Amino acid sequence: MSQEVSERQITFGEGFRSLEQSTYPLLVVLLCVPFIQPISLGPLATVGGLSLAALGWQFAHGRETPWLPRRLERMEVSQTTWNKLLSLANSILSFSKRFTRPRLEWLIARQGGQSMVGGLICVAGLLMAIPFVGIPLNNTFPALMALCAALAPLERDGLMVALSLFWLVVTVVYFGLILGGMWLLGTEAIWPYIQQFFQ
Repeated sequence: MSQEVSERQITFGEGFRSLEQSTYPLLVVLLCVPFIQPISLGPLATVGGLSLAALGWQFAHGRETPWLPRRLERMEVSQTTWNKLLSLANSILSFSKRFTRPRLEWLIARQGGQSMVGGLICVAGLLMAIPFVGIPLNNTFPALMALCAALAPLERDGLMVALSLFWLVVTVVYFGLILGGMWLLGTEAIWPYIQQFFQ
């Protein structure tokens, strides 16, 4: 793909198709990077989360390349932009190779493994899309869940699937604590009014 980019401008659709089986994992990795930091990104997280969910659903159902709006698929991208995207993707993959390697491959083997990875990415995206504005780490845990799931097929590392499941548990527990705290605060705030009503 790098040689093709250097020769002419290519469209988003051509670029994604040239990545073949790596398209979905690389897109997920690139999407996750802005959300790993602890600060809540509000509406951006909702948009990013829904995009992740859509990618995960398509990957789980075996679609060869991601569906893109026709206008976006035909949009030509400059050589500089593609080079930056490829450089970022290569940097992320080079870093991930320090701690990933082929192991527990039965977890990601065949169609069942692809469905599991896609399902984890989809669930992570939906969790990220929940609008917990201003609450720290509400984007971080789902992003780590999706990131680990995306690295699994890239490096044939089943342990990343297990780590993705771990981050799923952490996310659900964390969100449960947040909702529980909000419910308790709300109850304490309205309880005096309820008591006055029944007196």
